[in-house]
Amino acid sequence: MEFDRISNLPSDVVEQILSHLPIREAVRTSVLSSNWRYRSAMLPHLVFDYQCFSREKHVTFVNIVDHVLLGHIGPIHKFKLSHFGCLATWDIDRWILHLSRNSVKELILVIWEGGRYRVPSYLYSCQDIIRLELFRCLLKPPPTFKGFRNLKSLVIDHVTLAQDVFHNIIACCSLLEKLTLLGFSFTHLEIDAPNLQFLHVEGDFEDVTFENTLNLADVCISMDNYVDQRWVRNSSSNLVKFLVQLPHIQRLKIQGFFLQILAIGALSAELPKPWLYLKFLSISINFNDPREILTALRLLRSSPAVQELEISADPSLPELGFSADQEVQVALSEMNSLYGNCICPFTQLRLVKISDFSDVKTEFDFIRFLLLNSPVLEKMIVKPAFADGSLELLKQLLRYDSFRVLICVLKPPSTFKGFRNLKSLLLKGVTLDQDVFQNLIACCPLLEKLTLSIPTFTHLKIDAPNLQFLDVEGDFEDVTFENTLNLADVRVCIYPHGRTWVCDNSNLVKFLVQLPLVQRLNIGRYLLQILVVGSLSPKLPKPCLYLKFLSVMVNFNDPAEVLTVLCLLRSSPAVQELEISVYPALVEEQDFYAHQEVQAALSEVNSLYGNWIFPVTQLRLVRISYIFDLKTELDFIRFLLLNSPVLEKMIVTPDDASDSLELIKQFLQLGRASVHSEIIFLDPDS
Repeated sequence: MEFDRISNLPSDVVEQILSHLPIREAVRTSVLSSNWRYRSAMLPHLVFDYQCFSREKHVTFVNIVDHVLLGHIGPIHKFKLSHFGCLATWDIDRWILHLSRNSVKELILVIWEGGRYRVPSYLYSCQDIIRLELFRCLLKPPPTFKGFRNLKSLVIDHVTLAQDVFHNIIACCSLLEKLTLLGFSFTHLEIDAPNLQFLHVEGDFEDVTFENTLNLADVCISMDNYVDQRWVRNSSSNLVKFLVQLPHIQRLKIQGFFLQILAIGALSAELPKPWLYLKFLSISINFNDPREILTALRLLRSSPAVQELEISADPSLPELGFSADQEVQVALSEMNSLYGNCICPFTQLRLVKISDFSDVKTEFDFIRFLLLNSPVLEKMIVKPAFADGSLELLKQLLRYDSFRVLICVLKPPSTFKGFRNLKSLLLKGVTLDQDVFQNLIACCPLLEKLTLSIPTFTHLKIDAPNLQFLDVEGDFEDVTFENTLNLADVRVCIYPHGRTWVCDNSNLVKFLVQLPLVQRLNIGRYLLQILVVGSLSPKLPKPCLYLKFLSVMVNFNDPAEVLTVLCLLRSSPAVQELEISVYPALVEEQDFYAHQEVQAALSEVNSLYGNWIFPVTQLRLVRISYIFDLKTELDFIRFLLLNSPVLEKMIVTPDDASDSLELIKQFLQLGRASVHSEIIFLDPDS
């Protein structure tokens, strides 16, 4: 009888396994054996959602919940109810009454259909509760309710409750650390929670204040409605009032129309106290309103530690009709003054993401200001609001050093002569003609980094004398390099198309002759099929003296591909790290191996395996993934182990976990040139 490993696992491990199963599947394990009869009945975490159903028509969702709760043994730590059908109030009441007697710690009620579910009075007696989430409920606690003394996480989503009830709940939950409030409508929102660390608020409110919130570190706040004339301006700054109780904030998201609230009132050039710990800032801005721009600039200027900035420019907002408004004119004047006289650069800002960008001068001014005052900025990612305006945006933005283009059409005018200062370019999902691309690259003399994804060209030509990094992925028939002597990091991946490649010389030689300084080379899927075309010798005419990292996708059913990889290895004396990814391109053996060229490659491979006199003297790490139990793969691995005298580690990931044991047995029989090398097998399913 085979040993039952799962049944003999520790009880806490079995509990973890069952907790990740739908309740329906967990209950079914009770019929496995007597040892499993009560395991599902003792689960402390119960989740009743869309996966909780019976194939028997007479068994309803209510029947299932009743059955599980009636047969449950021990405490219930977590109870989640999320059923898309309409449930009777008395059924939910009955389940909550049962939970109130079981010291429930986590309760999640999601009511999808019907009216708001009025939470029964006995829920308020659950003083052991740590996490509470309510969706489409009605809260009206009794006058004697004094809060949940152990509550740490609260989610109130589209819940009907009075403003004073909410304030009382928050104030009486002294341990509350995480609060999410969505879909509400209050006149005034007051947050009083001394231990609160995370706050997410989205709703309709007119004002928000914080009291005793010195520990708040992560805040996302969004106001749904547009600010109109109901707002009364006073002498104090809303921005200062908002931030004075948030001295330790690290992440801040200002979304919707909330920036309009913060812009109201008198603003100083800087906040009274800087945000010393703020590292992430996300703001939704109407760039037609100078007051909002000025408020965002002051937030940035008072945040010396900010490292990541996200800006969302809402293109749907119209220009506001207040150009003659004195306050707007003052804000515009002060904004221009900041642009011209910024003496506090953003010394930590490394990443900027701007979405819904349009052809508005105020947006360009803001971007220019960021670029000029961010000395350590590494990347700015800009996503246009509309694809048809991408070209004009590109022309203006590429006056700067670096830019990315995502999903648009490029068709520059005939007078276009390139971007003279461009150093980094990413084109992803971009539609452009082959000659347009080649002219663009050739006319950008300072280009150092190029990423090109999903081009459909017949021939890909790279002509860039200063290019150092290249990442190309797409459907093309050939690739050549000209004036690319500085290229050090190259990745090329080609999509399959089943064409016959015709060539007089070695494609591998042509591919590498213009890459004398390459240090990292990643040969993606199907590129190797191109590189094998043409006459191949066991070694390249000129070695790749600087190549230290080599990654190749190989079809081990094709001797020509194996020979090409061996040729690369033999011509790369400095290679230290090798990655081999196996893909199983099937061949018809009877026809395929009868070809004279294939037979010649196979003979050459076997000759190299038997007469290799140039060991891979620097190779220290080998990774091989998706390996099958093929003789050609094992021959290649045996060859590497016997010819790598300083190899430290070989990491192998089988294609199928069921093959692992047999592979391990075979690997244990292989000899090794390095006595210190170790072979590590990874689980393909992990």
